[in-house]
Formats: sequence, structure tokens, C-alpha cells
Amino acid sequence: MKRTSVQLALILFLFSFFPNISLSATPFSTPADFDLTGSEIGLSLSFETATVGNVSASVSPNPAPVTGIIQVTQLNQISGAFSGAFQDITVSTTASVPQLDLSIPITITLNCNPVSGWFLWSQDAVIFDAETISATITFGGQTYVLPFDGLYFPANYQNSILSVDTQLAYSGEYMGRSYALTMVVNLVGTLDTLEPSSESKPWIDLKTDKQEYQNGNSLTLSISAGGTKPAQPMDVYVALIAPDGTIYFAPTYTTTMTPMLSNFQPQNDFYYAPFTFLTATLPCSAPPIAGDGTYYFAAAFAEAGTTHMLSDIEMTPFVYQDTPALPPGHSTDGTWSGNGVNEAANGECADLAWVTMEIKDGSITGEAGEDVAVDADGYELTGTIKQNGEIIDGILWEEFGASLIKMGVFTGQVSGSTIQGSWHDSYGCYGTFTVSKMEQ
Repeated sequence: MKRTSVQLALILFLFSFFPNISLSATPFSTPADFDLTGSEIGLSLSFETATVGNVSASVSPNPAPVTGIIQVTQLNQISGAFSGAFQDITVSTTASVPQLDLSIPITITLNCNPVSGWFLWSQDAVIFDAETISATITFGGQTYVLPFDGLYFPANYQNSILSVDTQLAYSGEYMGRSYALTMVVNLVGTLDTLEPSSESKPWIDLKTDKQEYQNGNSLTLSISAGGTKPAQPMDVYVALIAPDGTIYFAPTYTTTMTPMLSNFQPQNDFYYAPFTFLTATLPCSAPPIAGDGTYYFAAAFAEAGTTHMLSDIEMTPFVYQDTPALPPGHSTDGTWSGNGVNEAANGECADLAWVTMEIKDGSITGEAGEDVAVDADGYELTGTIKQNGEIIDGILWEEFGASLIKMGVFTGQVSGSTIQGSWHDSYGCYGTFTVSKMEQ
């Protein structure tokens, strides 16, 4: 494919305005603490008795002030994946029940170590995966441990402020009476970076939409970047490395070492969410991708006017096979339907799921749905079928807010009018699936 002057001008225009691209949440260095001073937890408490029935408690103060920390100990600034802990998130208040002649000092402390999840930088959002939250509650002089397992909940993050809004409910026994407790958690954490991190140096991330391509396939390259405010201007390099080792530098893809963008110097810490840098139909001449082999896209920040690298050199490989792609009307094109079976001894996994795949020209899209009582959303499916009928790049996506998060993978093999394969996800569920082609 010969790149037109309009396409080159578009890429140059995009990079000439790189410093002005609208930014989302900026990644931070770790380890880091979010101080929860000023946060609140509201309580709803009721007792069930044999004599007067259900009685609601009067709680004061309500909501009550919170102390504690949300800590982030490890953070991948590119993917947003993190791990950390909830440390002694504590609230104290008093519940009164005149009908039962009760006045109960209450202290609740929440801990979770580890807690993990993802910062969705472009969405100004966070997903928390709290495998087990331990809530220690003290009623007067009696202390109980209330476990909350397998919690996923969203939050917001922007301008060094983390906002968590969720709800926890529990029921138990106190002094021979059944009680029901609901906690409405409203946490606002202010970022307090503890120490510098090597991750604060500038970085660039590259991703292709697939790992393997054939003749006629479309390739998409996306770029994201970030770092602290640089002390000096930087040059941005983007290149293609061919299977024979030849390096071709964007934007013209010659072998002369030329920066894609010169004298780039953001005025503040910066983060640019992934954006499409290149789309090409293979084979193509710019960048020069033709002939079998493993190729690499590479990128880096360098001190302006020099070859002194200020970032790591990011490289992402892909394989190109100069063989015909699956042609339109290939026998796998159409709708495939069947079931997936769970083989894990995990009570959180549904035993059976329905699976539907739409296949066209070797590309798979579809859905896998479980019992609504187990998972109302299910998974979205994407993947590719190679010419030999093997499924590659099979991904299970789950919806979190406005984003899709990779939560599992699947593989398979076409055999006549049936596809059989295996799958596993991040919840510890795994098993097999079988789909059959539906009559057109």
C-alpha cells in the first residue's frame, strides 16, 4: 500500500499537536497513599425482636467521619493494573434504640490486603477487586469480624483525588437479637506520594491489534505515552524493524535516523491515552511490511538533538505471513451457537453458559452469557481464525462502566461444522466449549 500525501499529513498533524491532546487522569509514582481524612460512612442499623418486631436504631453522628489510608504499592502506569491495601479505614459512632433500652458505641474498621484492580486513565475511573474485606465491628464491648468476599466495585480518579462510593451489608446476632447493618461508604482520598519512582521517567507504549497477520489483513498500531514534566526538550522516535534487522524511521520510513517529533516538552506531568497512530492493509510499502517474518514496532524518547535515550526503548512484535487470508465466503463465515461448560470447583462459576459467535473473513465477534442470577453481563468475545482453522487471540471481555476489561482467553479448532475449544477467566473459572454452525 502506498501512503498518500493526505495520510502522511494527517499523522504529522496529529503529532504536531501531541502536546495539546486532551489529557485524562495522569498516572502517579508508587508507593503512594490516599489519605481518607474528611471521608464519611453512613450506617443503617435495625434489630429484630420477638416482642416488638423490627426496630430501627438512631445513629449519631450519621454519616460519621472516617480515618484511614488506601495504599497503592505497585502500579503499571501503562496498563493501569495495581495492587495495594485498605489500611485501618475506621469510623466510630453511637446507635440508640430507646424501645430496647440500648445505647451502643460502634466502631467499624475495614482492612483489605491485598486489594487490586485497574486505573482506567482515559475514563478517569478505577475498578477495585477486593478479594476479601475484613470488617471488624465493635458493639459496646463485643467485637465481631464480618468478612465480605469477592467484591468488585467502581471508583473515580482525577487530579490526585480518589473517590469511592459503595455499599456493604451484613446481618448477625447481638445480645440474642438479630440485626441488619448497611454501610454506605463514601471515601475521598487525597494522593500523598511517599517517594519517587523509576517509573516516573518518560515512557511510550505500543500495541498492535493482533499478534499475527496474513495477506489482506488490516493492521492497527496504537500509541500511549506519559511521564513527569521533562527537564529538557525531547525527540520522539517511532520505527519499524524488519525481519532482516533493517530499521525504518517514521514518518517517511527511510533508514535515516529521523525523529517523528522534535523538541517535545510538556509543561507539566503528562499522560496521553492510547490513540490510533497507524492503520494499514498488508502488505504495504509505508511502513514496509512485505514478506514472511517477525517485525517490530519500536519507539522511544531521546534528549532533543541527540541519541541519548530518556526512556526505555519500547518494542512490540508481530508476525506477518505472506499467504492468502481467509477469503470472503469461507466455510467458517456465519453464525455459530452452542454452550460452554465450567470444570472448576468454584462456587462463583456458573456450570453452563450459552455461546454465540459471528465469524466473517476470519474475524470472530460474539457473546457468552451465564445465568442472570450469576452474571447478568456475561462476556463479549473477539478472536481470529487462522487458515488451518485454529483460533488465535481469543479474548473474553467484561464490561466495567463504559470500558471493556480483558478477563479471560479462549482457544479452539474448527472441525467441519463444529468448533471445540477451551477457556479460562480471571475468576478462577475454566472449562470447554462447543459451537456448531447454524443453517443459513
